[in-house]
Amino acid sequence: MCSDMKKILILFVAVFITLISWAQTPERAQHSYENFRSLLAAGATENDLYNSLYQCYDDNSAAVRTFPAVTSQYVAAKSALTDIWPYLRNAATYYDQRGNRKRALQFSQAYVNIPTSPYFQEEHFVKDEFYPTMVFYAASNTFNVGDHTLAIKYFQEY
Repeated sequence: MCSDMKKILILFVAVFITLISWAQTPERAQHSYENFRSLLAAGATENDLYNSLYQCYDDNSAAVRTFPAVTSQYVAAKSALTDIWPYLRNAATYYDQRGNRKRALQFSQAYVNIPTSPYFQEEHFVKDEFYPTMVFYAASNTFNVGDHTLAIKYFQEY
């Protein structure tokens, strides 16, 4: 009986933590987007701006995956991701030029992930002449770090 009570308590705690996390997702997503836009407007350093940018990408990607498409949270998160998309390319280029391959890969993956996401199938992203370079960068460097499954996804996009 004690073992069953422990299992129920653990299940209850897990559900409670999940619900709290789910409830905080839209606030985090909105806050990180506002923070990025504020830093951008203030002319923050690239390092601060791009740290905020990636947090915004991460939080809003989580919100898009979490909420049903008919909710305002989903729509706001998609809008934020669409808005920040060009800045991800800038960040990847910035870190690549400074020899920070890990961060460059992180941002190039994010840049490719948005328009290839199933959540954006109906959206039209203008993919300029630099897009294939970003896709190839994400594909080849993802392969080089050993994530072959993800690299194949990027190579298919290329």
